[in-house]
Amino acid sequence: MDVQNPKTQSQPATPAQPNDDGRYVNKTLLDGLEAFMARVWQSDNASACDAADLRRIERFLFHEARLLDARRYQAWFALLTEDFAYWIPSRYRNASLHKDVSINFDDRRRILNRIAYTESGVQVAQTPPSRTMRSISNIQAWKQDTADGGAAGFDVVASLVIWTHRRGITQPFSGHLSMMLQPLGDTFAIRARVIELLDADEPQGNNSFIL
Repeated sequence: MDVQNPKTQSQPATPAQPNDDGRYVNKTLLDGLEAFMARVWQSDNASACDAADLRRIERFLFHEARLLDARRYQAWFALLTEDFAYWIPSRYRNASLHKDVSINFDDRRRILNRIAYTESGVQVAQTPPSRTMRSISNIQAWKQDTADGGAAGFDVVASLVIWTHRRGITQPFSGHLSMMLQPLGDTFAIRARVIELLDADEPQGNNSFIL
């Protein structure tokens, strides 16, 4: 999927709709994701959410981590919004989807393809599969501003360490997790998931699973 040069349209599609050539990634999605990360990088002075909302968000993040560690990818996929985006930049801080090559960049449709490929058992890089254990800490969240007065979502940041073990080798992946969460009843749906690895600009190990 070419995400560096999305096709220009006179009336850009919304992130949940395909472009004329069938791609779901478009300028609207890329610009929105970069705007989200700009908010995250400048969030020191933002008003934090209340204790009750923060506790709900913590429970959701811990639940998501357990699903991924258990490789329950179909259950995890059900948490994603139609305009979901998953980004692992190849530059630490100030990365650009328009200018930089990404370690990973997937929309919801491509994530579904990755899950199907993983569960088929033919993915060489995950045969045998990596065992993972995620640790999430330093969780903070801010309620998003809504110009139309609708239900506000949350910008969430946390520290993330993923320990992996495969073929006798144990190694960590560590970095900053940023997420856009959309209220869904008593829980949330995930609009964006960005992981800024501390060693993003260094050669990576086997991170062919969903970080």
